Amino acid sequence: MENEERRRGTKVLPNDWHKQMNEEQRNEFDHLRLRGWKCKFVRQPLFQRPVYIVTNLEETQLAVIEEDGTFNMQSEILLR
Repeated sequence: MENEERRRGTKVLPNDWHKQMNEEQRNEFDHLRLRGWKCKFVRQPLFQRPVYIVTNLEETQLAVIEEDGTFNMQSEILLR
């Protein structure tokens, strides 16, 4: 059940999350993956593009892959 969102029972990572990324985001994620980063979850705000949150191998850091492919560790991510 780790891969499910507790509030709604929906998956934290949709099956096609990588395909939903634009080319810049996909390229950045592919580089990050080689350095041990993985996609932790995808936020899908209503009427907005998905937000991809990634974490390092130790899961001690979170970052966002921005729309332009920028790797942003200073994002204003609000976590519960």
